[in-house]
Amino acid sequence: MIRRGGVAAPPGTVLPRDALGFACAVPLRKGQPISLTVRSDRGAGAIRIESPRGLEGVPMAILKTATAIVRLSPWLVHYAATRSPRSKRAIWGRLGWAVDEADRLRLELLAPPDAAHAASAQHGTAGAAPAAGPGSASPVAAATIVVPIYDGVDLLDECLRRIEAHTDRPWHLVAVDDASPDPAIRETLRSAARRLGDRMTVIENPVNRGFVVSVNEALRIAADRPGHVVLLNTDAFVPPNWLSRLLAPIEADAGVASVTPMSNDAEIFSAPIICRRQNLDGRHIDVIDGVVRPIDGGAVQADAPTGVGFCMAMNIAFLRRVPQFDTVFGRGYGEEVDWAQRVRRRGGRHVGIGNLFVGHVGGASFGDAAKRSLLQANGRIISRRYRRYDSEVQEFILRDPLRTARIILAVAWAGATQARPIPIYVGHSWGGGAEIYLQSRIARLARIGRPALVIRVGGSKGLSIEFHHAGSLLTGWVDAVEEVEYLAALLPRRTLIVSCLVGADRPLALCDHLARLAAVAGTRLEVLFHDYFAVSPSYTLVDGDGVYRGVPDVDTNDPAHRYDDSGRIKPIPLAVWQDHWRALLAVADRLTVFSRASRDLLLQAYPAFADRIRVKPHRLTVRPSPVARPRHSVVVASLGNLSRDKGAVVVASLSEALAEDPARRLIHIGEIDPAYRLHPDSPVLGPYQVAELSALAEHHGVTHWLIPSVWPETFSFTTHEALATGLPVLCFDLGAQAEAVGRVDADWVVPFDADDPLPALLAKITSLDSEPRRDDTAA
Repeated sequence: MIRRGGVAAPPGTVLPRDALGFACAVPLRKGQPISLTVRSDRGAGAIRIESPRGLEGVPMAILKTATAIVRLSPWLVHYAATRSPRSKRAIWGRLGWAVDEADRLRLELLAPPDAAHAASAQHGTAGAAPAAGPGSASPVAAATIVVPIYDGVDLLDECLRRIEAHTDRPWHLVAVDDASPDPAIRETLRSAARRLGDRMTVIENPVNRGFVVSVNEALRIAADRPGHVVLLNTDAFVPPNWLSRLLAPIEADAGVASVTPMSNDAEIFSAPIICRRQNLDGRHIDVIDGVVRPIDGGAVQADAPTGVGFCMAMNIAFLRRVPQFDTVFGRGYGEEVDWAQRVRRRGGRHVGIGNLFVGHVGGASFGDAAKRSLLQANGRIISRRYRRYDSEVQEFILRDPLRTARIILAVAWAGATQARPIPIYVGHSWGGGAEIYLQSRIARLARIGRPALVIRVGGSKGLSIEFHHAGSLLTGWVDAVEEVEYLAALLPRRTLIVSCLVGADRPLALCDHLARLAAVAGTRLEVLFHDYFAVSPSYTLVDGDGVYRGVPDVDTNDPAHRYDDSGRIKPIPLAVWQDHWRALLAVADRLTVFSRASRDLLLQAYPAFADRIRVKPHRLTVRPSPVARPRHSVVVASLGNLSRDKGAVVVASLSEALAEDPARRLIHIGEIDPAYRLHPDSPVLGPYQVAELSALAEHHGVTHWLIPSVWPETFSFTTHEALATGLPVLCFDLGAQAEAVGRVDADWVVPFDADDPLPALLAKITSLDSEPRRDDTAA
């Protein structure tokens, strides 16, 4: 049977995506199929080998597996030598573990860090390129820019100023004033017309005719002109050299009917978060656009189910075939979607581009409430007419083919708009206490509206990147740490927080990269010690025998304390390992530990950094309520998810030793490594919620807790959870767990014998009195 989340699953069940290891279902009767399910690290797929002849087919299944390994041997050797993510994915692919490339970020499209940072510092001082003249090799037809207007004179002023200053192609402006009540609108347009002469056409509606009718009138004029057309709202602010980028896909492919840029408010083309409006100060637009401006547009271009009319280029050929918007949409919203769907039926494609960012104030003509009402009403029309449209939009959102551009723009947006440094967390992908702490810090930032960037190591897809903002998450992955450097360079002010590097493919190379990034001006570095990875590759400090014997000497030959990256003839000595980490710690502004015991151990390896170490214990987010100790036989409950280092072998041995003692019983609340089995009289209760811990203790009559960990933990959440119940807590004289228990009652701290820790613990438990003492009964 396969056990999945504590529940038995039938033979042949495919394990969940975050499971590890393998399971084999062998039939009891001859002729039944044998099934082998293998799971790679987090996020990978599964393979299954089945033998239709049951037990008789076991040799054949072994032969098939051996054959697959032989075929993979070149890639296995290459990966062993280089730790290349490309080799890893090739191995997965040949084993049937499909790697989805859809969320791969192509951050190599960015310039190197120095150049990228210089680009992000630009403020759009470039003027418009000269129009093609008689001496040009290939004259370009002037594009027609259609601007519908209803009030908002300040927006109109800025819109016109930007068109004149930033348009890098020949252009003609058709402005339609839909009877704006503010007389300043007409004066502004007439003044612009006098200034621009034959480069501008002004239409003044005598009465308000509605947005769609006004646009249609301008489109009739545009359709008679030779160039392509751009529909531009007055609240859309274009950056330098915008028009050539917007028109490039149409000029490269006659089948492209419309092009929409990225923006802070453009539905499926929104950044930093898709389909979420983000208010933006106009002065930041050019800075953000400057980051993506140098990128090859073809590399960040994607087909989309529609265009978005705040700033949308329209291929003149398709506009002439579908020359008008449907007037049923009246005041606007949805008319460009309807046009886009009609054009698609005639073979036109719609694309979004990630190398252009146009600012959008959003809803300036109607206001937010009116906009929502119009969207709902007109959205129902679209859904009735085009049954597949809504599902296509949802598929686009889930797939997000503009993911690379969106995350680049998200980081550029954060760098441009946030006055305080942006935190960049570097952590692993495996959960646990480090992840609890990381999520708590991200949640605190979200409550005050601040974004965060997270780089994860140890996953199945190289380096994972997460952009967190306002409760939303944007994710992707990259092959190389250099790409992370390019991205981080977009942030002029940043705080680098190294949370945990356990699981990184090449941790020492990553240390070197992080040290270089931390040395850049404008960067603060904090290193968190959730483990002792900086002290030894054995991040719990246990040796090759699985035993903790103190902080290892740098000259040790113990294999657990020498890093083997499979690319060297000899493993890396501990002294070299610590040299790389020392270089990183030397540029840190702060080293954060979560217990005094952890501080003392760290100083044994790095005494020079004493003045940078800050002790800051974690706080429980959920605190169990006190429990009254029952008056009956002793029930000791070991607590937590137990691996070898967390004390699984101790609990397994203890359960056997107590099996014949009727006055004392052992249970385990949590999960335990399947390699270690408890005596049948010691039940394993499985996963628990902290809020339920007190009720579990009362139900099972727990009199004492046991924290069996055999390494000096940096901070033990389970220890603090157990102490909160008021019941006595036993633990070994190691690390943060002993520090926490000792503050309450040092009598419950058991001496730790590295060669055999069980006798001292067993002696303590067998001496326990079943009657509670007054001072250890919960209040």
